[in-house]
Amino acid sequence: MGKILDDAKKSIHNLNLIFFWAILFVIALLLSMIVVTIFQLIFGNINVYSFVAINLILIWLCLLIGYLAWAIYFYNINLGLTNESWAELKEQSKSEAESMVTEQKLTHKYAGPEDNLYKEQSLGLPPGTIRGTLALTLMIGGLSLFIYSMGGPKLQEGNSFIYDNFEFFKTAFLMMIAFYFGSKSLEYLRKDAPGGIILKRFNNQTPQTENPQPPTDTTTNTVTSTATSNTQPVTQTITTTSAPAKSKVTSPSVMEKKEPTATLTAQGDNFVIEHKTLDNDDIEESCKALNIEPAAMHAVVQVESGDSGFFENGQVKILFEGHVFWKHLADKKAKGLIPNGPEYYASTYPDIVYKDWTRQFYLVDEKEYLRLEKAILIDRDSAYMATSWGKFQILGENFEAAGFKGKTVSDFVEAQKISEKEHLKAFVSFITNTIFKGKNLVNYLQAKDWSSFARAYNGPKYAENKYDINLEQAYHDFAISMNTKIKATLTRKESDDKQTLGELEIAESDIKIFSCKTLELPWLNNQRNISCIPTGTYTVIKRTSEKYGTHFQLLNVPDRSMILIHCGNYYTQTQGCILVGSDFQDINQDGKRDVIESKNTLIKLYALMPDKFELKIC
Repeated sequence: MGKILDDAKKSIHNLNLIFFWAILFVIALLLSMIVVTIFQLIFGNINVYSFVAINLILIWLCLLIGYLAWAIYFYNINLGLTNESWAELKEQSKSEAESMVTEQKLTHKYAGPEDNLYKEQSLGLPPGTIRGTLALTLMIGGLSLFIYSMGGPKLQEGNSFIYDNFEFFKTAFLMMIAFYFGSKSLEYLRKDAPGGIILKRFNNQTPQTENPQPPTDTTTNTVTSTATSNTQPVTQTITTTSAPAKSKVTSPSVMEKKEPTATLTAQGDNFVIEHKTLDNDDIEESCKALNIEPAAMHAVVQVESGDSGFFENGQVKILFEGHVFWKHLADKKAKGLIPNGPEYYASTYPDIVYKDWTRQFYLVDEKEYLRLEKAILIDRDSAYMATSWGKFQILGENFEAAGFKGKTVSDFVEAQKISEKEHLKAFVSFITNTIFKGKNLVNYLQAKDWSSFARAYNGPKYAENKYDINLEQAYHDFAISMNTKIKATLTRKESDDKQTLGELEIAESDIKIFSCKTLELPWLNNQRNISCIPTGTYTVIKRTSEKYGTHFQLLNVPDRSMILIHCGNYYTQTQGCILVGSDFQDINQDGKRDVIESKNTLIKLYALMPDKFELKIC
């Protein structure tokens, strides 16, 4: 037995030696890599930024591996006691001259643990150890990536690596903050939060102050200047006001996802992004003030952004235009504000700097931010002004017309990150302030002059995109679905023991615009499946099913359910529903008149009616 114990102790000793030598080998390997980077720096193969970034990670890995090795040995092998404590316990176990009382005290004081108290935790270490080391590793990784990105004297085409990893480290860092300090702590990092750290610490990193001017009396002068609607200059009448100049502050990176209601909301183990979106009441209120039909504004939204002003990941919707970027770079170079014009970057970055409009380089959804971020590294303001923003895709160069006169394009961008209400406010200001052919864009929306609106809003190549046609079609669809002037009346004309014949008339503003024939069951006291429904006024909605395709459903029918308006020819094809057709004819020669051309009639009716309307049956 003694030999077995001795062999076991020797085996454990050998395993300990292997463990420590393996750790030392890994650390030595990392240290040798540090030496290699020193020689690379000396011979000019890497710059100082890359050297610092790489060695920061290598040194951190050495420290991390050393610490974890010690911690694993201390808690899993030594069971949480030092070697000195174990030696003292061993010495006490050999002493047999102690009294019982003293032995009990010593046993209480020196009795060693039988197992690792943290064996259920990750790697057998105390709770929070792994999470803490991961959090610190994220900070080191993010810092290293930031230092590395400072080293390029000129942009590199592989920058998507940097952008993707910046985004990863930023998101992971925010999740770490929310985990350790609660989601409320994120409010103190938000730029718009009172006393927000980002506002105080980061948003003022590179201030650009204009030459101070003495205060003057405010004077208003009407002048004619040029504002660009999306891609083409148009004449705009604006009002200028003399006032003291204010300092300009460079805004934080556009990649920062600014959430309208909460930057990040923690719900259990999940993180939920929320937005303050527009509803129909918001749009209808603005339309009422501008005397615009709501369907017209909905059409612009549909064509510009589809629906939401934000991507699913929480970033505001954008579209970067390289030809507009070219224009602003050229303008700044001509004024001596930047050292290089667009020609300098065009050959290296053809996807973001090009002279003529093309859709060739558009990316899908959130990936547009990769193009924008590359452009920002060349010139931030020009990149912002070359990007369309939000629910109405207003081009950044129109920020003054969009309600930010006297402010900066960065102010406009920050507002677009807040909510769709800010998008709507900017759109209302833009179409009110922008003049095209002597009229503002509100006039063209009021008149549904889609060609003129498209030319002013989307630029001279609107026809290539069929922008005016898309607007007109979207308006047509919304006008039908939102039409509150439609009235439908079904008048029952004849009835017998088998069926009831009638006529359906559709009127808009009391003018008859459509009529067709109807076929129902006879009145049998509203009995299910054998009687037509009672007379009265019902709410009708559009509906689709596999059995009937597109059709209508009547709501709130007394003591009945699933009463539809659908296609069919004979009274035997209805169990209380309403069949429609162009006329009556005895198709099957049973002596009963049927409805004909039912499918075509239903298609016409479906295209004509709004999504919801009232039907009066009499």
